[in-house]
Amino acid sequence: MKIVASKNNLFNMDSFLNDSNNKDYVTGLFINIATTKNNHLIVFDYVNNNYSDLVNVEEQTFDDIHNESIFSLEELLQKLITTNVQKDIYLNLLLNFNIIDNKKIDSYIEQVFCIIDKYPTISFHLCSNNQNLLANLKTYDRNYPIGYIIGPGGYIDVDFYIFSIHFLNTKILNEQHALQKGMLIQLLDWADLQYVCNFLEKEKDFLTNGLCEKISYIGAYPDIIHNSLKNK
Repeated sequence: MKIVASKNNLFNMDSFLNDSNNKDYVTGLFINIATTKNNHLIVFDYVNNNYSDLVNVEEQTFDDIHNESIFSLEELLQKLITTNVQKDIYLNLLLNFNIIDNKKIDSYIEQVFCIIDKYPTISFHLCSNNQNLLANLKTYDRNYPIGYIIGPGGYIDVDFYIFSIHFLNTKILNEQHALQKGMLIQLLDWADLQYVCNFLEKEKDFLTNGLCEKISYIGAYPDIIHNSLKNK
């Protein structure tokens, strides 16, 4: 079982990185990024996927919101290098759904590439719940794995899928496993963890052999997730 740790607002970034780096079962870090009003790419705590937090970031300048919990993507990547973090980095590219202008979407994507291309030793995975952004992202000639955080929209062919508990479905999991797609389940709170425990117990006889071992889990409390799901 693999766990991708996400940061919450109870810990600063240094503590989060050090704690995650010392756990063998934490194989990746899930990082939320967005762009400010003056086009700075920032890292921030997107607690419980609260959309108003994203809007708040996009409506302010970098200087307005820069603090110990909100800083530039470049600052984070430098921390990863200096602290020798050896984990996959999942960058969640957040973008206001009202932005549908392809030029603005491409500008955002190119900003991301401009920064992450400078760090070839880091294993980046790019994901989003915005299908317009993903469609544009796929047109670029890059080797970064691309993932879709599944929402109510239609299907989009990518390298991996991130499921919330609301979109867990045995048939879809089996289909994507057969296609050798990566699969992750996002756990926002204790109720989500309980739901997944019950789902796996109930559906284990219907899930393709070996599938459960291939699923990764995203969450802010990797110790609890590991202890709860390691025998599922």
